[in-house]
Amino acid sequence: MIKTSLSHLLTLLLATTITAQPSIEWQQTFGGSNYDEARSIQQTRDGGYIVTGTAGSQDGDAGPNNGYEDFWVLKLDSLGALQWKKLYGGSDLEEAFSIQLTTDGGYVVAGFAKSNDGDVSGHHGDFDAWVVKLDSAGEMQWQKCLGGTGWEDAWDIQQTTDGGYVVAGRSGTPNGDVTVNHGSLDFWVVKLSNTGQIEWQRSLGGSFLDLAYSISQTSDGGYIVAGESNSPDGDVSNVHGNSDYWVVKLNFEGKIEWQKSLGGVSTD
Repeated sequence: MIKTSLSHLLTLLLATTITAQPSIEWQQTFGGSNYDEARSIQQTRDGGYIVTGTAGSQDGDAGPNNGYEDFWVLKLDSLGALQWKKLYGGSDLEEAFSIQLTTDGGYVVAGFAKSNDGDVSGHHGDFDAWVVKLDSAGEMQWQKCLGGTGWEDAWDIQQTTDGGYVVAGRSGTPNGDVTVNHGSLDFWVVKLSNTGQIEWQRSLGGSFLDLAYSISQTSDGGYIVAGESNSPDGDVSNVHGNSDYWVVKLNFEGKIEWQKSLGGVSTD
Protein backbone atom coordinates (compact mmCIF):
# COMPACT_ATOMS: atom_id res chain seq x y z
CA MET A 1 0.00 0.00 0.00
CA ILE A 2 2.83 2.40 0.87
CA LYS A 3 4.66 1.59 -2.40
CA THR A 4 1.44 2.10 -4.39
CA SER A 5 0.73 5.45 -2.72
CA LEU A 6 4.31 6.58 -3.30
CA SER A 7 4.07 5.58 -6.95
CA HIS A 8 0.84 7.56 -7.37
CA LEU A 9 2.44 10.57 -5.65
CA LEU A 10 5.50 10.47 -7.94
CA THR A 11 3.23 10.15 -11.00
CA LEU A 12 1.21 13.16 -9.85
CA LEU A 13 4.36 15.22 -9.19
CA LEU A 14 5.77 14.33 -12.62
CA ALA A 15 2.52 15.26 -14.36
CA THR A 16 2.39 18.56 -12.45
CA THR A 17 6.02 19.33 -13.37
CA ILE A 18 5.39 18.61 -17.05
CA THR A 19 2.27 20.79 -17.21
CA ALA A 20 3.99 23.58 -15.26
CA GLN A 21 6.80 24.04 -17.80
CA PRO A 22 6.98 27.65 -19.05
CA SER A 23 5.49 28.38 -22.44
CA ILE A 24 6.07 31.25 -24.85
CA GLU A 25 3.47 33.99 -24.39
CA TRP A 26 4.57 35.82 -27.53
CA GLN A 27 7.56 36.27 -29.80
CA GLN A 28 8.45 38.86 -32.37
CA THR A 29 11.05 38.98 -35.11
CA PHE A 30 12.48 42.31 -36.28
CA GLY A 31 14.96 42.97 -39.05
CA GLY A 32 15.68 43.07 -42.74
CA SER A 33 17.60 41.04 -45.28
CA ASN A 34 21.03 41.62 -43.72
CA TYR A 35 22.58 41.24 -40.25
CA ASP A 36 20.44 42.57 -37.37
CA GLU A 37 20.67 41.56 -33.73
CA ALA A 38 19.48 42.53 -30.23
CA ARG A 39 21.99 42.85 -27.40
CA SER A 40 20.09 44.40 -24.47
CA ILE A 41 16.47 44.72 -23.30
CA GLN A 42 14.72 46.36 -20.34
CA GLN A 43 11.09 46.51 -19.29
CA THR A 44 9.73 50.07 -19.41
CA ARG A 45 7.49 51.84 -16.93
CA ASP A 46 4.40 51.32 -19.12
CA GLY A 47 4.85 47.54 -19.10
CA GLY A 48 6.45 47.45 -22.54
CA TYR A 49 10.08 46.94 -23.47
CA ILE A 50 13.03 48.88 -24.85
CA VAL A 51 15.54 46.93 -26.96
CA THR A 52 18.89 47.87 -28.44
CA GLY A 53 21.33 46.18 -30.76
CA THR A 54 22.71 46.54 -34.25
CA ALA A 55 21.04 47.03 -37.62
CA GLY A 56 22.96 46.16 -40.76
CA SER A 57 19.95 46.00 -43.08
CA GLN A 58 18.77 48.68 -45.45
CA ASP A 59 15.27 47.25 -45.66
CA GLY A 60 12.52 45.63 -43.59
CA ASP A 61 12.07 46.90 -40.05
CA ALA A 62 15.66 48.08 -39.84
CA GLY A 63 16.34 50.18 -42.89
CA PRO A 64 17.38 52.40 -44.21
CA ASN A 65 20.30 52.80 -41.82
CA ASN A 66 22.99 55.47 -41.97
CA GLY A 67 25.86 53.32 -43.12
CA TYR A 68 27.46 49.94 -42.55
CA GLU A 69 25.79 49.19 -39.19
CA ASP A 70 23.90 51.43 -36.75
CA PHE A 71 22.76 51.49 -33.15
CA TRP A 72 19.15 50.26 -33.35
CA VAL A 73 16.59 51.02 -30.62
CA LEU A 74 13.06 49.60 -30.64
CA LYS A 75 10.19 50.42 -28.27
CA LEU A 76 7.70 47.56 -27.89
CA ASP A 77 4.36 47.39 -26.10
CA SER A 78 3.58 44.72 -23.51
CA LEU A 79 2.75 42.19 -26.26
CA GLY A 80 5.87 42.90 -28.31
CA ALA A 81 4.24 45.06 -30.97
CA LEU A 82 6.54 47.73 -32.36
CA GLN A 83 5.65 51.24 -31.16
CA TRP A 84 8.67 53.07 -32.56
CA LYS A 85 12.18 52.45 -33.83
CA LYS A 86 15.24 54.64 -34.17
CA LEU A 87 18.60 54.28 -35.90
CA TYR A 88 21.69 56.20 -34.79
CA GLY A 89 25.08 56.31 -36.43
CA GLY A 90 27.17 57.48 -39.33
CA SER A 91 28.58 56.11 -42.56
CA ASP A 92 30.75 53.45 -40.88
CA LEU A 93 30.22 50.89 -38.11
CA GLU A 94 28.27 51.42 -34.87
CA GLU A 95 27.15 48.65 -32.50
CA ALA A 96 25.10 49.00 -29.30
CA PHE A 97 25.56 46.63 -26.35
CA SER A 98 23.60 48.12 -23.44
CA ILE A 99 20.45 50.18 -22.83
CA GLN A 100 19.06 51.44 -19.53
CA LEU A 101 16.07 53.49 -18.44
CA THR A 102 16.93 56.87 -16.94
CA THR A 103 15.21 58.71 -14.12
CA ASP A 104 13.86 61.40 -16.47
CA GLY A 105 11.84 58.82 -18.42
CA GLY A 106 14.34 58.50 -21.24
CA TYR A 107 17.10 56.03 -22.07
CA VAL A 108 20.87 55.80 -22.29
CA VAL A 109 22.63 53.53 -24.79
CA ALA A 110 26.28 52.44 -24.94
CA GLY A 111 28.40 50.65 -27.51
CA PHE A 112 31.04 51.72 -29.99
CA ALA A 113 31.30 54.02 -33.00
CA LYS A 114 33.74 54.08 -35.88
CA SER A 115 32.08 56.93 -37.79
CA ASN A 116 32.77 60.63 -37.42
CA ASP A 117 29.74 61.86 -39.30
CA GLY A 118 25.99 61.57 -39.19
CA ASP A 119 24.92 61.33 -35.55
CA VAL A 120 28.52 60.79 -34.37
CA SER A 121 30.80 63.67 -33.50
CA GLY A 122 33.99 64.11 -31.50
CA HIS A 123 35.43 60.80 -32.66
CA HIS A 124 39.05 60.14 -31.63
CA GLY A 125 40.13 57.37 -34.01
CA ASP A 126 39.53 53.70 -34.84
CA PHE A 127 36.74 52.57 -32.44
CA ASP A 128 35.42 54.87 -29.70
CA ALA A 129 33.09 54.03 -26.85
CA TRP A 130 29.85 55.78 -27.82
CA VAL A 131 27.18 56.87 -25.35
CA VAL A 132 23.85 58.22 -26.58
CA LYS A 133 21.21 59.83 -24.34
CA LEU A 134 17.61 59.63 -25.60
CA ASP A 135 14.34 61.14 -24.44
CA SER A 136 11.20 59.06 -23.90
CA ALA A 137 10.38 59.13 -27.63
CA GLY A 138 13.87 58.07 -28.71
CA GLU A 139 15.02 61.52 -29.82
CA MET A 140 18.73 62.11 -29.21
CA GLN A 141 19.47 64.61 -26.45
CA TRP A 142 23.25 64.24 -26.51
CA GLN A 143 26.00 61.88 -27.58
CA LYS A 144 29.56 61.40 -26.45
CA CYS A 145 32.55 59.65 -28.04
CA LEU A 146 35.06 58.38 -25.48
CA GLY A 147 38.51 57.08 -26.32
CA GLY A 148 41.83 57.60 -28.00
CA THR A 149 43.38 56.73 -31.34
CA GLY A 150 43.05 52.96 -30.86
CA TRP A 151 40.26 50.59 -29.84
CA GLU A 152 37.80 51.63 -27.14
CA ASP A 153 34.25 50.39 -26.62
CA ALA A 154 31.49 50.30 -24.00
CA TRP A 155 29.76 47.05 -23.04
CA ASP A 156 27.62 48.24 -20.13
CA ILE A 157 26.22 51.49 -18.76
CA GLN A 158 24.30 52.28 -15.59
CA GLN A 159 22.85 55.50 -14.24
CA THR A 160 24.39 56.44 -10.91
CA THR A 161 22.74 57.82 -7.79
CA ASP A 162 24.00 61.34 -8.55
CA GLY A 163 22.20 61.35 -11.92
CA GLY A 164 25.33 60.68 -13.95
CA TYR A 165 26.47 57.46 -15.59
CA VAL A 166 29.17 54.84 -15.23
CA VAL A 167 30.42 52.98 -18.29
CA ALA A 168 32.46 49.78 -18.49
CA GLY A 169 34.23 48.41 -21.55
CA ARG A 170 37.77 48.22 -22.82
CA SER A 171 40.55 50.55 -23.89
CA GLY A 172 43.59 49.99 -26.06
CA THR A 173 45.37 53.34 -26.15
CA PRO A 174 47.17 55.67 -23.69
CA ASN A 175 46.01 58.89 -25.33
CA GLY A 176 42.92 61.02 -25.87
CA ASP A 177 40.53 60.39 -22.99
CA VAL A 178 42.61 57.40 -21.83
CA THR A 179 45.57 58.23 -19.58
CA VAL A 180 47.03 54.75 -18.96
CA ASN A 181 47.24 51.49 -20.89
CA HIS A 182 48.74 48.42 -19.23
CA GLY A 183 49.07 46.42 -22.46
CA SER A 184 46.81 45.19 -25.24
CA LEU A 185 43.23 45.91 -24.02
CA ASP A 186 42.31 46.99 -20.46
CA PHE A 187 39.12 47.12 -18.44
CA TRP A 188 38.04 50.73 -18.90
CA VAL A 189 35.64 52.40 -16.45
CA VAL A 190 34.44 55.94 -17.14
CA LYS A 191 32.31 58.08 -14.83
CA LEU A 192 30.20 60.66 -16.67
CA SER A 193 28.12 63.59 -15.49
CA ASN A 194 24.43 63.78 -16.38
CA THR A 195 25.40 65.58 -19.60
CA GLY A 196 28.08 63.09 -20.62
CA GLN A 197 31.17 64.96 -19.42
CA ILE A 198 34.00 62.78 -18.11
CA GLU A 199 34.43 63.10 -14.33
CA TRP A 200 37.05 60.35 -14.05
CA GLN A 201 38.25 57.29 -15.92
CA ARG A 202 40.29 54.26 -14.93
CA SER A 203 42.19 51.64 -16.95
CA LEU A 204 42.53 48.34 -15.09
CA GLY A 205 44.51 45.28 -16.12
CA GLY A 206 47.85 43.81 -17.05
CA SER A 207 49.99 43.17 -20.10
CA PHE A 208 47.47 41.01 -21.99
CA LEU A 209 43.73 41.16 -22.75
CA ASP A 210 41.41 42.37 -19.97
CA LEU A 211 37.80 42.87 -21.08
CA ALA A 212 35.01 44.35 -18.93
CA TYR A 213 31.42 43.35 -19.71
CA SER A 214 29.30 44.44 -16.73
CA ILE A 215 29.23 47.17 -14.07
CA SER A 216 26.91 48.06 -11.20
CA GLN A 217 26.97 50.69 -8.51
CA THR A 218 27.21 49.22 -5.02
CA SER A 219 25.41 50.25 -1.84
CA ASP A 220 28.56 51.97 -0.50
CA GLY A 221 28.70 54.29 -3.52
CA GLY A 222 31.43 52.34 -5.27
CA TYR A 223 31.27 49.99 -8.23
CA ILE A 224 31.65 46.31 -9.03
CA VAL A 225 33.01 45.34 -12.46
CA ALA A 226 33.11 41.89 -14.07
CA GLY A 227 34.74 40.52 -17.19
CA GLU A 228 37.66 38.38 -18.24
CA SER A 229 41.42 38.66 -17.82
CA ASN A 230 44.26 36.99 -19.69
CA SER A 231 46.94 38.92 -17.77
CA PRO A 232 49.19 37.50 -15.03
CA ASP A 233 50.49 40.88 -13.88
CA GLY A 234 49.68 44.55 -13.34
CA ASP A 235 46.42 44.92 -11.41
CA VAL A 236 45.67 41.20 -11.85
CA SER A 237 46.88 38.62 -9.33
CA ASN A 238 46.42 34.92 -8.50
CA VAL A 239 45.54 33.90 -12.05
CA HIS A 240 44.67 30.28 -12.76
CA GLY A 241 45.25 29.77 -16.46
CA ASN A 242 44.40 30.90 -19.95
CA SER A 243 41.54 33.30 -19.21
CA ASP A 244 39.85 33.89 -15.85
CA TYR A 245 36.74 35.58 -14.59
CA TRP A 246 38.01 38.89 -13.22
CA VAL A 247 35.95 40.77 -10.63
CA VAL A 248 37.10 44.19 -9.46
CA LYS A 249 35.65 46.27 -6.61
CA LEU A 250 36.17 50.01 -6.95
CA ASN A 251 35.49 52.83 -4.50
CA PHE A 252 33.48 55.91 -5.45
CA GLU A 253 36.54 57.44 -7.16
CA GLY A 254 37.25 54.35 -9.23
CA LYS A 255 40.23 53.18 -7.18
CA ILE A 256 40.66 49.44 -6.69
CA GLU A 257 39.59 48.17 -3.26
CA TRP A 258 40.05 44.51 -4.17
CA GLN A 259 40.17 42.24 -7.20
CA LYS A 260 39.65 38.52 -7.66
CA SER A 261 40.60 36.09 -10.45
CA LEU A 262 38.32 33.06 -10.65
CA GLY A 263 38.74 30.00 -12.86
CA GLY A 264 40.82 27.01 -13.81
CA VAL A 265 43.60 26.21 -16.25
CA SER A 266 41.48 26.71 -19.37
CA THR A 267 39.23 29.55 -20.59
CA ASP A 268 36.70 30.94 -18.10
